[in-house]
Amino acid sequence: EIEAEGALNLRTDVASAKVQTKGAGSVTITQTTSNKLELQDVDVFDGSLTVSANGIVEATDVLLNTDRDTNDITITAGSDLLIRSLIAGTYATGAGDLPTVKDAQGNTVTLTSITSQGDITLTSSGKIKESFTDTGVDLVADKLTMSASTGITGLEVAINELTQAHTT
Repeated sequence: EIEAEGALNLRTDVASAKVQTKGAGSVTITQTTSNKLELQDVDVFDGSLTVSANGIVEATDVLLNTDRDTNDITITAGSDLLIRSLIAGTYATGAGDLPTVKDAQGNTVTLTSITSQGDITLTSSGKIKESFTDTGVDLVADKLTMSASTGITGLEVAINELTQAHTT
């Protein structure tokens, strides 16, 4: 488990990663072997996340906390890419999840919707699929780009734009 005040650049050979940043800065994780890498609890306060691995990558619990257009997630897997929870920004499941905001005069403004601004790019030499079968949203992004050699299946997504879903 790693906690940092800001940016991190990690070279790993681990089964799972737990990373939390408390300040601005991007996180890069490079798995140096073909061992499976589980992103078990990766929480980036204000920055992007880039993950590169030669083997399987499982995104169990990944969150970019600050919703900015420049905060993006890029994951490249040399084998399968498994998704349970991959969130680039803000997601509200209902009206109760919407934040309370005030205008310049201090009046409460009622929001009717919010949207994620972070983009997600997923590249897999195997397949991209849900790692835990359920009906909940697995992936939240503004723009989603996916490329997989052997298929893309089972994902529930909350996105504004699907820019690419390519299989070979």
